[in-house]
Amino acid sequence: MRSVILQELTELERSCAQMQQALIARDELKLQRAFSDARRLTHALHNAMEAATAVRDEPFDREVTVRLQRVYEAREWQRAWLQGYHDAVGERLRTFSKWKLYARSVGGTARRRSRLGSLDDLR
Repeated sequence: MRSVILQELTELERSCAQMQQALIARDELKLQRAFSDARRLTHALHNAMEAATAVRDEPFDREVTVRLQRVYEAREWQRAWLQGYHDAVGERLRTFSKWKLYARSVGGTARRRSRLGSLDDLR
C-alpha cells in the first residue's frame, strides 16, 4: 500500500512540473491536461492514503507531508503566476479598449465627412 501512495505522489509531483512548464510556455492544451491530471492524481492519492491507514506510520507520514508541502508551494507559485498573467492581460485589454473608444470618438466624424464628401463629388 505504501508503494501505491509513493507512486501517486511521484506522479503528482511530475504533473506539477508539467503544469509549470505549460504555464511558462503558455501552452493551453498542455495546461488543461496537467490540471486534469492533477485533480485525478490528488483524488487517487487521497484514496490511497485512506486505504493505507493501517500500514502508515509517523516517519512515512512525515515524508509524504514534506513532499506534499513542496507540491503545495509549487501550486502556490503557479496560482500567483496565473493571477499576474490574468492581471496583465486585463490591463492590456483595458488599454486597448480605451484606445479604441478614443479612435472612434476622434475618427468617427472625420470618416462620415469623407464619405459624404465623396458622395458630393459624384453630383
